[in-house]
Amino acid sequence: MQPPIQDEKSPKHLFSIIIVNWNTRELTLNCIQSIYQIEHSSDTIEIILIDNASGDGSVAAIKNKFKDVQLIENKENVGFAKACNQGIKTASGDIILLINSDILLKTNDTFKKISDLFDTNPEIGIVSGKLFFPDGTLQTAGNKFISVWGLVKTQLLFSTAPIIKKIYQLLFPQKRRRYHFSDYVAGAFLAIRKKVIDKIGLLNENYFMYGEDMEWCARAREAGWKVAVHNEIEAIHFHAQSSKKNYEKMLFHNTKNNCQIIRHYHGKFQAKLAFFIYLKGMFLRIFIAFFRNRQQVAEYWHGLLNCWKNRREILGDEE
Repeated sequence: MQPPIQDEKSPKHLFSIIIVNWNTRELTLNCIQSIYQIEHSSDTIEIILIDNASGDGSVAAIKNKFKDVQLIENKENVGFAKACNQGIKTASGDIILLINSDILLKTNDTFKKISDLFDTNPEIGIVSGKLFFPDGTLQTAGNKFISVWGLVKTQLLFSTAPIIKKIYQLLFPQKRRRYHFSDYVAGAFLAIRKKVIDKIGLLNENYFMYGEDMEWCARAREAGWKVAVHNEIEAIHFHAQSSKKNYEKMLFHNTKNNCQIIRHYHGKFQAKLAFFIYLKGMFLRIFIAFFRNRQQVAEYWHGLLNCWKNRREILGDEE
């Protein structure tokens, strides 16, 4: 692919786009294609793809279709955080953009909007956009840091269920603003200044998957940077396409990482409360899955048992 010359709609900065792939060949190809459709210039973007030992022909397909993509091929699945760090270490851009392989960019001048927001707001260190499910339901436009009460709402009251989100959007429509601040944004679509990484460090590799984005944003905020969501940038997120291939493992890492974050910021007692909220949430979902998707009954059951079996590791009580 020979991209055309940069035009006036291109960003001023070089973006290093980091994509981690694990057995999501078609989604990854579509993701890369969506990037090239909205930004054609090799002077403004470089794409670095880290493959975590996929077995679905992803690497061959990417090499064949996208000659400009820089490939890092791991011999094993090293997880999301470590793979992203591999890409960041080789990146040459002054803006690093993490994009999940199951993301499709939709806003034509995405990179220019991010670039301009950074240029006009020197206090902002991290920027994201609004992520939507494929059916058009808003998935996230930034998030609050995790808390015990937040877990009660998500795990027991199902506040993140698409139907609940649709109702909330109808009852509380958002005011149209160019951007707004947030506690943290999803690592599925996260742009960060390289100089912020130089100050706060890379992603925490103790987080195999899930929670690393929240912990990173927390460090950035502690260092004095703000986290923002650009409301004019939209992307479709097919959500957890890699982790669905091993749902039990995803449940374990999600529980472990979030309990670790709560323990770090709120103490052991609240971490234990969070742990039991997660267990109760999985138990509730076993019954729901029995009527909606019986395959998930076993996944939630084994996830619950695995979390209970490894509760000392999750709660940081190992000798």
